Amino acid sequence: MNARRQSSVSVLLAAVCGLLVLAPAGLLAAQIEIFDPAKYTGPAGKIVFPYKGESVLVVQDTQSGKLYRLSTTDGTFAAPAGQYTLLGYQSVAIDENKERWAFYANMATVKTREITVAADGSQDVAAGPPFVASVSVTKGDDGNASLSFNLLGAGGDKCIVRKANTMTDPPGFQVVSAAGEVVWQGQFKYG
Repeated sequence: MNARRQSSVSVLLAAVCGLLVLAPAGLLAAQIEIFDPAKYTGPAGKIVFPYKGESVLVVQDTQSGKLYRLSTTDGTFAAPAGQYTLLGYQSVAIDENKERWAFYANMATVKTREITVAADGSQDVAAGPPFVASVSVTKGDDGNASLSFNLLGAGGDKCIVRKANTMTDPPGFQVVSAAGEVVWQGQFKYG
């Protein structure tokens, strides 16, 4: 990952997703332009997510390096025409108990995803739900096992899901023997 993209990702996490992450020296959240389609007069197109709810997407113009924060309430983002690297997103869903849940992903850490937004065009992007959860098991040289919880979004991006504006307990696990006995249980740790 190049230095510009690493810096952009740090700002993305700090400024958009609400995570407590320190941005590299000299790079401020103010460098992300909040794109307002009502004020923009140049050629524009659309980026479309499969999730049709409240979302924020951060992209980086591949030519100028400029960062844009795009917002939507229905899964369709207005964006200036151009070529972009997708850096990350946050979306919010409301469950049957009226609880707000945020899911977010840093799209630039797994693989580079570039898209072209054509003037008056539309570009579909796989992101967000449906999620695929899995547990990875690694056996150490000492015979101990290590478990890792993974949550991937539709585009293969590593995602985090939590109650909006609050810290929730990490997911729990149980390891069951072939006989059905619980031999180990606990909670995953964040980080």
